Amino acid sequence: MDESQLRVLIAEDESERLDFKRELRLDTARAKAEFIKDVISLANSAPSVGYLIVGVDDAKLVVGTDEVPEEQIQSVCDTYTTPPVSIRCYSIPVSIPLFPLVGVIEIRARRRPLRVARALEHLNKEDVFVRHGSVVARASADEIIRMDEGWLRSVERNRKRLLIASSKLRLGNWRGAIEEYSKVIDAEPTAEVYLARGEAFEMAFWAQLKKGLSDQRAEFLTHAHEDYCLAVDIGDSEDIQRRARIRRLYLDQSSTEEWEADLAWLKSHSKGREYAEVIVLEQRVYYRRAHEVGNDAVEALSRAIELGCDSSEVYFLRAIGHLSQYNYGLALPDLDEAIHRLESGDTATLVEYLARKAEVLVSMERFGEAYDVLVQARKADVHETYQMTSVMWNQSRAYLLRCALQAGFEDPRDPYLSRQLKERGAAKVLALGLSPWDLKDVYRQCPALKSLVSDIVGDDFARLIEEDFSQYSVEIQARGLTERTEILREWIRLRI
Repeated sequence: MDESQLRVLIAEDESERLDFKRELRLDTARAKAEFIKDVISLANSAPSVGYLIVGVDDAKLVVGTDEVPEEQIQSVCDTYTTPPVSIRCYSIPVSIPLFPLVGVIEIRARRRPLRVARALEHLNKEDVFVRHGSVVARASADEIIRMDEGWLRSVERNRKRLLIASSKLRLGNWRGAIEEYSKVIDAEPTAEVYLARGEAFEMAFWAQLKKGLSDQRAEFLTHAHEDYCLAVDIGDSEDIQRRARIRRLYLDQSSTEEWEADLAWLKSHSKGREYAEVIVLEQRVYYRRAHEVGNDAVEALSRAIELGCDSSEVYFLRAIGHLSQYNYGLALPDLDEAIHRLESGDTATLVEYLARKAEVLVSMERFGEAYDVLVQARKADVHETYQMTSVMWNQSRAYLLRCALQAGFEDPRDPYLSRQLKERGAAKVLALGLSPWDLKDVYRQCPALKSLVSDIVGDDFARLIEEDFSQYSVEIQARGLTERTEILREWIRLRI
């Protein structure tokens, strides 16, 4: 909810789904009773979501309010309404001088009719309230019967919609699945359905990413995060809480406070293998946010392995922990284990792991092995994953080639590397698909490359690298950037 959405609501008149409150008070029994009556009437009457706007009077004049106390509101609703009602609160900054905040309380009935759970002031236990326009009234017997019957029909419709959504997901129709889940949420907002729709939004994100589309990718992740937050807010089972919090962490869209709260909850509710998986998830979030892991990562991940976590990721993250401490000799076997345990077909992750291994080998001055690992990574970097890894891959190749060439030419004590570079290295590294701009950068860092390139691929191509690439650029533009690797290989074949 943002200011533009708030303004749309304020423009409406009070109705079965909308009520304005100049202020919200919960400090007396009478104030709580009035609030509970408003919540119950909106939950029972709104077609899907009811809105209680705080800080706007009946004449739609914005007077502002303090921060909406969500925890206190939820506690009052949990105590005085049955069955449980879904509440979500927003404190929205508005561009009006002197009145910086307006509160919005979203109210969704999980089941109708919503009733008073215990007597309070003028409210009796089992009282049911509805709205007729902007007027709140006790529900008649006929209205209560209609709500009960409507609820039973809704349950059956929603059951069918959930089956349809699952079927559409299996067929890869994530748009259709999201539409069906949304219909269910409008009628019966449960944590389980929010969780399912969030997972469908994630599937939509990955489907768009694989196709190279970017129109709605960010929106899909935002919607998924919102659904997981709602599942956490209203989920009353430990299983739902665990699944929603794990998915929220995997998305990495959370604030630091939310992230820390999720990790604390998961650690306090996990034992054994589950606890080990939480440790790995924590370090995974560190790595995704900063490309490094926590200070205690090696110890924590070793504990996770002892508890039975044997995934590829746990060994990769522990290798990153070793690298942060410059323990290359310990990082290398962990990277080998991570590569060995990686699931077949996950080529994007394989390329990332191999690139890291090559960096370790360069740091250990094992340049020939680093080159061989790069060759393996390039072969694995098929077209389907290249878009996801191209930036990282080009950077790491340029960096590693530069390090290897500098070390090889400046250190005559490494005849193996010099021989590799002269006999097979330079031409084959070029054939790996480095763009001319990558080569220009490498050449600038290592002038000794000029003579080697001239010897192997000819003076013309060496000059092309050294100068402005104008002829090469024209050919690339004519045939398309996606063919630049083949164009480069063609140049090399003509000159070797």
